[in-house]
Amino acid sequence: MNPSSFTSSAPGDLVTIASISGNPAWAFVPRALPPELEADHEMADAAARASLALGSLNGVSQMLRNPDLLIRPFVQREALASSRIEGTKADYGQLIRLEAQDGKPEIIDDPDLQEVTNYVETLFTGWHREPERPFSTGFLIQLHHQLMSGVRGSDKQPGRLRDVQVFIGTDRDHAASARFFPPPPERVRDLLDDLCSYIVGNPRYASLIRIALIHYQFETIHPFRDGNGRLGRLLIPLSLGLWNELDMPMLYLSEYLEDHRDEYIGRLYAVSTRGDWKGWILFLLDAIEQQSRDSYIRIRELNQLRESLRERYQGASSSRLPIVIDHLFDRPSLTVRSTARLLGVTVPTATKDVERLVKDGVLQEITGKRRDRIYVAQDIVNVMFARTPST
Repeated sequence: MNPSSFTSSAPGDLVTIASISGNPAWAFVPRALPPELEADHEMADAAARASLALGSLNGVSQMLRNPDLLIRPFVQREALASSRIEGTKADYGQLIRLEAQDGKPEIIDDPDLQEVTNYVETLFTGWHREPERPFSTGFLIQLHHQLMSGVRGSDKQPGRLRDVQVFIGTDRDHAASARFFPPPPERVRDLLDDLCSYIVGNPRYASLIRIALIHYQFETIHPFRDGNGRLGRLLIPLSLGLWNELDMPMLYLSEYLEDHRDEYIGRLYAVSTRGDWKGWILFLLDAIEQQSRDSYIRIRELNQLRESLRERYQGASSSRLPIVIDHLFDRPSLTVRSTARLLGVTVPTATKDVERLVKDGVLQEITGKRRDRIYVAQDIVNVMFARTPST
């Protein structure tokens, strides 16, 4: 890390650490939040646009008869995008096969898929945090343990703050070529305690600007040996939920950050080296605005599809079909046996219901097998996982 890259406007201090390959080395220690931000009309306008888009997302979700049905696919979409940033190759086809088969061990043994499912369950754990559980360093450690257990990086002390110096750069194996050294390990807990105090403390800036500050600070502290990116992205919806700015975890930013990866990294680095808070905040506000609009469109389309299907089967000879329809908007894949369990009926009865939905084009069989067949509601999948929404 080149200390000459850091100007007097940097929001932190360089401290010496053990030499790297015989050369002197420094690490960057960020100052506690919040920084002093100058009043800026461009930033205020961007925050207003992002807030309006987020408000529209909250508004459309409140109009749903049962919004809980749609949460899981949104979280899964975010989990897949977040994991792709880390190099994971799991896709939604694997995920829906897993869920249709109730997570059989031979399927979940895929480490990439385990990484995605960990992300989903960790977000739900954080979102449904017990009121008496403080939003604290201890809570983040708990989430990290759940996020990293049984996946790549599980040998790097899941659920423990790092006790070694780490570095960030293009070559993970050579510290000498590292672009950035986060704070020394002995500074991590105090820095993370300060960050959690800021998250739960009295606001000084608008919520979405605070989100940008918090995300920068967490990524800069880099409190764990691995998994910092995933947990840092999880903190965005969790913080907004804590502040009652997000009604359900249906805002996902990982896809935007993946698409703008180089700019994302460059913006964070520019804050550390020269205090370019404005550039970073504008970048993240645009991410929030764009992804809020994306989620809004998908929710609206999914709700229209659900209402259409429920109306179609409301007077059907089988009163069970609306139950299956609702289930598909939570988990858009099933088997005959899982349907039998869902409805509390025999396998032959569930088979008739599934065959009716296949005949009507609601379900499609995706294995081509005679046994252990998996059926998918492709229209739901298309709305949820299309690269861009259709309208």
